[in-house]
Amino acid sequence: MRLPGHEAILTDAAGGVLVLDELHAYDVPRLALILSAVRHLAGDLGAKVLAMSATFPAVLSEALCAALGGTPARITASRRTQEDFVRHTLHVVDRDMESAETLAEIERRASGGELVLVVASTVARAQRLFEAVTRAVGPDSTTLLHGRFTGNDRTRKERALAARAGTRTRGAVSADGRRVAVLVATQVVEVSLDVDFDVLFSDPAPIEALLQRFGRVNRGRRGGLRDVVVHSHHPEQAHKVYSPAIVEAALAVLRPGSGRAVYEWDVQGWVDAAYAPIAASWTEQLAKGMAEVDRAVVRVNRPLESHPELASKFEELFDGCEVIPESKAPEYERLLREQPLEAAGLRVPISNGQRERLRRMRRLVPRGSGATAFEVAMLPYDELRGLDLTVPDDDI
Repeated sequence: MRLPGHEAILTDAAGGVLVLDELHAYDVPRLALILSAVRHLAGDLGAKVLAMSATFPAVLSEALCAALGGTPARITASRRTQEDFVRHTLHVVDRDMESAETLAEIERRASGGELVLVVASTVARAQRLFEAVTRAVGPDSTTLLHGRFTGNDRTRKERALAARAGTRTRGAVSADGRRVAVLVATQVVEVSLDVDFDVLFSDPAPIEALLQRFGRVNRGRRGGLRDVVVHSHHPEQAHKVYSPAIVEAALAVLRPGSGRAVYEWDVQGWVDAAYAPIAASWTEQLAKGMAEVDRAVVRVNRPLESHPELASKFEELFDGCEVIPESKAPEYERLLREQPLEAAGLRVPISNGQRERLRRMRRLVPRGSGATAFEVAMLPYDELRGLDLTVPDDDI
């Protein structure tokens, strides 16, 4: 997309070996961009590609094969390996995760010594659940993780989690001396974190996202099966995060397996079945997206030519910006003067839609000018709950 130095990057990629880790099918516009790039790199520049994922729907596999051309080699785990990774018992329950029944079960599990993972679809919902769980099990036993913390606070939280619930460090006391029993999080917990919980309580989500959440439970295969509980209620605000049709398809696939062990050889059938009702429309949408990317990006982006419109397309990929909480503004201004590289650790990401709403509410105040300009969010922030927006949220 004509970013500085793109000619050198493409030259390096020519004939290169590339790894695509955890491709997902539910974000079709972004997938169209990725597969168009893969088609260009493999077909025009001779690159070789390894694509790997815990969830590979047949529609995605077929689309990837078409982008690469030919019939790629397939690598799958042996039956013996799959048998070694039977770790969970699935439960699909027809209630809201904020219900009194679920909150009581979370309290019971935590009080019994289990490490409990609670995953909500939106930040606002996660904050409410965190407050409810904290009242039940105490402030020293709960922590909250989502995308609306400063970089510094999120890093600190992730390090504390690694000490307390890491696959190889379970049971250690975190840096602040706490023994957290319950983590309330959004889907940020699905990637990067090598954590191992005893039980999961989750909002509904696409099948791939749910399976990633399952993978944060009994990750170290400590013996026996651990419960993963999926709630059927899909809150209206979460419709902006996950399409109701994709969520309903996932629930329909999982219901017959409720109360039974999750076998790895069933997973492929689940992800295929979840996409079967929408396979035709999904494939059509992907083909249109790839054709548009090929026309508007790949074929016009030649070395040493100027295409300013591509910069706008690049920015459109990221529905977000960063603000500074009011309580952090003085420190941020000081760091901009004295240690500018460290200033980034005080920024909080929000979506573009939230930014516009906050501007209309006059909750964003511009500061600085030029390269050091920033916006201050006149909203509550603390290291336990993160930034507290007073408008409906649609991010993670």
